Amino acid sequence: MYELPVIVVDDSHSQVERSHDANPEIYRLASGPGFILDATGYTFQVPLELGDQPPNLIQLICGAGQMYECPWWDGKTRYVITGDTLKPARGCVRLRAFESGGVLSLAIGKHVYPSHPMGQGKFHPYWISMIFVV
Repeated sequence: MYELPVIVVDDSHSQVERSHDANPEIYRLASGPGFILDATGYTFQVPLELGDQPPNLIQLICGAGQMYECPWWDGKTRYVITGDTLKPARGCVRLRAFESGGVLSLAIGKHVYPSHPMGQGKFHPYWISMIFVV
């Protein structure tokens, strides 16, 4: 069985609220079917307007028109991120694998659902990072 690489959520890779002279580290991920996202022990900085609401969504953008989501469950800190666990956004095709040369944007945050059934809601990122697929 193929062992998935692990991406550990930390402050050194976070792109949320960084000063202009601070360059966050960028993850490097071997091409393949996916990875393990591990936020064990990480404390998310929740925007003041959201109080103390925990994250509820993982969002992954793999390029123009390629957005995927996975629920974040309160109390769970490790997630398998593959085409089987990610739900494609409307109009996106199912993710098959992460290919060399890809640039990914990974975010964990709170999706606030709209009060109106036709509304879009809003995603508030608590943590964002970039991943280069090698």
